[in-house]
Amino acid sequence: MLHEMIEKDRYSEFGIPGSTKEEAHQAVNALLCGDSREPSEEDPSSPGSQNENYSGKLLQLCQRKSFELPQYSVVEEGPPNDRIYTTTCKVVGQEVKGVAKQKKASKNIASQKMLEILMKGVADMNEEPSLDK
Repeated sequence: MLHEMIEKDRYSEFGIPGSTKEEAHQAVNALLCGDSREPSEEDPSSPGSQNENYSGKLLQLCQRKSFELPQYSVVEEGPPNDRIYTTTCKVVGQEVKGVAKQKKASKNIASQKMLEILMKGVADMNEEPSLDK
């Protein structure tokens, strides 16, 4: 019955997660198969993760601070109808990974993590050293 509602474009009315019919079908199949994975920060359907271009922001920061440009590598796992993409991002000796069901989302997640690391490092460099020891 749920698959019928998806085909009639009524899946959002029934609270079935997914922004496309395919994602909605996968969510229903996961429920039926007992796959209890919760949406995570790495899930491209999580709020806000698709709205920001962290890859672009990371590139801008690297150029502004004269860091080496980000290097990305992607590994695909799983069957063709249920791929998981793991993107590794490397900048100035740091390495982080982003995992998602979409290649673009995994790159964005890795970029976001790297951006957070670099922003913290830049903020730490700008602080005055403490003489209280």
